[in-house]
Amino acid sequence: MNDDLTQAEKSPKEGVWSKFKNQSFLWFATIMTGILTTFSQYIADSIKSGLDKSAQRIQYFNAIAGDLSKYNFDAETVYNAYFEAEANKGIGVDYIKCLVDDYNKGIENLRSKEYLYRAQIGRGWGKKFIFFKTSKTMNFDLLYLNIKQLDSTIHLLNPIALSIIKEVTKTYQLTHSDSILLSKNLSIIKWNLDLTNNATKRLLKDL
Repeated sequence: MNDDLTQAEKSPKEGVWSKFKNQSFLWFATIMTGILTTFSQYIADSIKSGLDKSAQRIQYFNAIAGDLSKYNFDAETVYNAYFEAEANKGIGVDYIKCLVDDYNKGIENLRSKEYLYRAQIGRGWGKKFIFFKTSKTMNFDLLYLNIKQLDSTIHLLNPIALSIIKEVTKTYQLTHSDSILLSKNLSIIKWNLDLTNNATKRLLKDL
């Protein structure tokens, strides 16, 4: 009889303990499921964010690289045209008009997008690629400084360009003053052109 009583006393306690264990397991499973779901969502969001940023970088890079390459090509073409003009003592009027027009459009495009590209590089790659400082990394500010210096030196030849634009014949013959102006400035333009080309290559390589 005492055994039956003891068993009867144990049964409610065991029932409560069993229920508690089951409930605790349910709580634990629910919590772990929530944690794993949140963590999985965090990983998925991180991957999506990384993919979005990668796609954004590609878009930025293509736009910046395209405009820089076009400008460098136009600047080099103008330099080569004036270099040949110095050697031949003349140049085709329509030819130089076309080159100068393309060059002006290219530099205007770059100058008008300076702060746009500055913001995009900062957003896509970080501030170290923007600010002018002494480092192994080429930066946007230094590149644009080179571009502005190159543009300034090319504009030293504006007196010749204006004379060519006014020319009514198909070929413009260089004057003595034109030849002096070219001999003084072509080497400066070439030096700045090389600086700009190298700076462009370094920045695009580092991005």
